[in-house]
Amino acid sequence: MITLTDQQVAWVNHGEKGLSSAALFYETTGLWVIGLPLIHRGENCYPYDPSDLNRCVKLIETCPECRAAVDKLAVKYSCWAKLAPHWDNLIDSLRRELIVTPNEAPETYRMMQELLK
Repeated sequence: MITLTDQQVAWVNHGEKGLSSAALFYETTGLWVIGLPLIHRGENCYPYDPSDLNRCVKLIETCPECRAAVDKLAVKYSCWAKLAPHWDNLIDSLRRELIVTPNEAPETYRMMQELLK
């Protein structure tokens, strides 16, 4: 049986979810979030854009233990391996941009696309 922390339960019940944040959560807990398609749970579930990245940030803010899953997924999947070494820089860029334009992060998007080539 899987036992979740209060923060993990809060994220499952109320957090913003996407495939990439669900992959981080699964890697941490072994629980796939109900309501999201059950696909490779990592290989195709990486942050594609700043919105996906921001959902990962919000998960990690709620459940800091999920940050380690970024590096674990990087060992398993090439797209995560391209993003993981730059994770903190991507998050810094995202936060800077969202302060100025709450729904846009073009520089972060450009960085992500460059890394994912």
